[in-house]
Amino acid sequence: MPKLNPYKKATIIILAVTVAANVAGYLNSLYPTPLSNYIAIAMAILFYFGVLLSFINTFIISTKYKAPPAKKMLWVLLSALPWLYILAMTVYTYIQGYQLVSNLE
Repeated sequence: MPKLNPYKKATIIILAVTVAANVAGYLNSLYPTPLSNYIAIAMAILFYFGVLLSFINTFIISTKYKAPPAKKMLWVLLSALPWLYILAMTVYTYIQGYQLVSNLE
């Protein structure tokens, strides 16, 4: 494995944290325990913290990372995945809500 600079390492760690928090939050809802509420809050905080770090890391990679545009674009896209996921889910929720309201009329 080639040497990775800190931005690439941060991208991999952020992706791992956000995916793990998302999966753990989902599994927490499937198997309720007495601590489910606290676990859900902790996983939500961890997930949104990962999304925030993803946004910051994407900005840093796109401005400060000196590399050919093709290599840079791959890491910018990977770093942007968590907040693009939030954006896609927000749009999906908005569309579903709009369809629900239009069916009521």
